[in-house]
Amino acid sequence: MPRSVQIVGSPEQQRPDERVAYQVTIDASYASPSTPVCTLYDTADESDVSSTKLSGSAAINSQVFTSPLVIALVAGHTYRLEFQFVSGGNTFEPYLMIVGAS
Repeated sequence: MPRSVQIVGSPEQQRPDERVAYQVTIDASYASPSTPVCTLYDTADESDVSSTKLSGSAAINSQVFTSPLVIALVAGHTYRLEFQFVSGGNTFEPYLMIVGAS
């Protein structure tokens, strides 16, 4: 099971017409992070909405993890964006809460 922690500065707010790629700087103690995967959940029912609310691919460049574009959020909904990566054979999953703003 991945280790999961909430990202400092969370929650973010995003309007329905905004398209945002979020970035997380991975601490240097996590050597050679790889295998980036992002998943977006609507917390109202914990449904995975990645197929309709994420556009593009996750990437890690050095220690910076960039999410796909987060798109078309619904005002009033809260979302959990999980940033999963592997380091030293372990899987980590920090997450960011995003509130759909009006």
